[in-house]
Amino acid sequence: MDLIINSGSGATSCISVRLHDACRFFEKNKQWPYLIDSKLQFDFFKLIPKQDLSELVFGQYVEPLESDYVNFNHGWQFGWYNELPIEKLNVLASKVCKISDRINQRAMEFSEIMQGRSGVLYRGNDKVTEVPLVSYDTMLQMGLQSGSDKWVIQTDEVEFFEFWKSKFPDSVRIEEIPMINKDSTKYVMPTNRSAFLVNFIAALIAISKTDKLLITTGNTGLWACIFRGNTNNVYQSWGGYDGFKVFS
Repeated sequence: MDLIINSGSGATSCISVRLHDACRFFEKNKQWPYLIDSKLQFDFFKLIPKQDLSELVFGQYVEPLESDYVNFNHGWQFGWYNELPIEKLNVLASKVCKISDRINQRAMEFSEIMQGRSGVLYRGNDKVTEVPLVSYDTMLQMGLQSGSDKWVIQTDEVEFFEFWKSKFPDSVRIEEIPMINKDSTKYVMPTNRSAFLVNFIAALIAISKTDKLLITTGNTGLWACIFRGNTNNVYQSWGGYDGFKVFS
């Protein structure tokens, strides 16, 4: 039996939905699908309605073993990631959501600017519709506690990048990932959407491998941990929590 995925919005949201639906399929049918079809996903990035962007994102699906099963739920994005079976999710995702060679190659290129730097992910703007936003001050406190002074930043907010660079002058960003001015009603959406989709996931994979990683709560932070394969040296802040947590 095959599985057709037809929902999801942002890049990491679509990947989460694919993993979530595959796990529900296994629970219902007591077996993994023979094929997973994500052609109907990634609508936000399509220039024409029936464009298939799934082959840009995913490589060849590998049918998992029964023992690979994890009761993954899309809602886990709103949890504390050290409480999740991240190592097992890494194994399962490497099969169900195997990332394309194109994205992995791009991630290797992006990783060149990350040598010797810690990473910070800050998802702002319309994320406030799903979870309270983390304050810049909370992010700063995480950065100071980490002891790092060299950073690579992935954010969708111009103001956050400028704030962080004012506190840590030796900070860089991946120029291919666009930003917008802080606006709770907007989401970054450049003209070349398919290129943005590839670059966004590649940058996330690359930054997930930094020695120390600061993240906010949401699919972007969750997938940084899944790609990383662990939560070692991860600092997580959550807008509904007073402060942050450090995982070791």
